[in-house]
Amino acid sequence: MRRAGLVLSLMFIISITVIIVNYFSKDNLTVLESDDGIIAEWNKKPLDGIVTSIAFGNSMFVGVGNGIIVASTNGVDWRSIVNDSEFNYNEVLNDIRFVENQFIAVGNNVIYRSLDGIEWVKVLDDFKNQRHNVAYGNGVFVSLGHGGVMRSKDGISWDYDESSLYWSPRSDLCFADGKFVAVGPYEASTSKDGVSWETTQFPYMDGGGYLTSIAYGNGMFIAIGGLDDNGAVIWSSLDAIKWDPVLRVKDTFQNGHFFNNNFYFVGNNVIINSSDGVNWSIKNIPKNKFIYDVAYGNGGIIGVGRLDEDIEFKYRDVSLKLNY
Repeated sequence: MRRAGLVLSLMFIISITVIIVNYFSKDNLTVLESDDGIIAEWNKKPLDGIVTSIAFGNSMFVGVGNGIIVASTNGVDWRSIVNDSEFNYNEVLNDIRFVENQFIAVGNNVIYRSLDGIEWVKVLDDFKNQRHNVAYGNGVFVSLGHGGVMRSKDGISWDYDESSLYWSPRSDLCFADGKFVAVGPYEASTSKDGVSWETTQFPYMDGGGYLTSIAYGNGMFIAIGGLDDNGAVIWSSLDAIKWDPVLRVKDTFQNGHFFNNNFYFVGNNVIINSSDGVNWSIKNIPKNKFIYDVAYGNGGIIGVGRLDEDIEFKYRDVSLKLNY
């Protein structure tokens, strides 16, 4: 009897130990660090406004941001398509994608559409919510942000649904493996049609569950974000439902994509990349420069961001060609 009780006690201790070890192994992730600086050709752009999102399509790089749309064939020489005189504060554009042979740009209260990146048409105006992202899949465009879901079959006419994800802002969105996957603060949501959504909760993990970006490649979803000085956690998933932490990074992240057979995620001070979502490399960005987004086209990786100039605390719009 005493022996049976001892065995039960040992089994209880072992089970508790497994839980504790599992918990601490996730919370004390390896920190991805490197002293390697990024190698890039930096170019100041004489434009009014900072470009925060970039896409490539029809042999053209197109960037959008605070009251601005710009286009370039090489990522170095840029043409201003729309300037501040044609935008107001409420027409800040937050995301641009090239899908279904067209550019779609979404932002604060507006959605724009272009077939070539040069001629643009405003297809939605005076909508009272910020759109953070846009993606296309299963025959429908979906855009998320603060306050519900917007859907369109052609990128021109949009329907608004405030019954889904209204109180749950989503920072980034992608379509892969037959479904939309959206990430936001401590949550990821999936949907096949943009109407019905299933949500997975993420642990706090010192801010590492605060998600801002997602990408899909080589059969794997990768999500990352970060909160303030706590840094970020790289999460991986095969189905966008069950997520596992991979590494911790001492930075917060803006955007991420999969192209050229690699994941690329852009942080405030670093760029990280990986071909398999498990082994990652990291490169530092010079302290006075910031990269908001990257795109791949015409055989090169082009980034957009800003240069902090010390004189009178001015910001200068920049683009860069990355050497990977």
